[in-house]
Amino acid sequence: MPKLFTFLLILFNVALAVSGQLAIKAGMNQVGYITSKNSMSLMMAAFKNPYVILGLIAYTLAAGTWIAVLSRVEVSFAYPMLSLGYVAIVILSAIYLHESVTLMRVVGTFLIVVGVAMDTVNQIESQLIMRHYDGFMKKTRIRGRRG
Repeated sequence: MPKLFTFLLILFNVALAVSGQLAIKAGMNQVGYITSKNSMSLMMAAFKNPYVILGLIAYTLAAGTWIAVLSRVEVSFAYPMLSLGYVAIVILSAIYLHESVTLMRVVGTFLIVVGVAMDTVNQIESQLIMRHYDGFMKKTRIRGRRG
């Protein structure tokens, strides 16, 4: 079972990726809308924008932490946790970028949270069963599971 440090590393990775995304979007809001006519000049302007540069640095750091995460746990365990970034993006883009959040977006984000929670509980249960743990999980197993 992954240690607390690994969970914190995954959360740090999510925070870096979300920060990078928000910074790049803030920078692009300053640069403007890229079209086929202005693509070269605005792409150059984007790569000179401090927010875009900061976002790209955050993404680079996120890639480094992701390598560290994958050296510690299975990708099938770690990758679903990245979807927590969707939740953070919806909330933070509404707060800092003043983007609209529709009911459908809230429902979709909620479903992502439920899915990640179910996967995490399943991972924990699998680890406990593998270790023949006879504690609280034995009495409150998820219905419909064989075993």
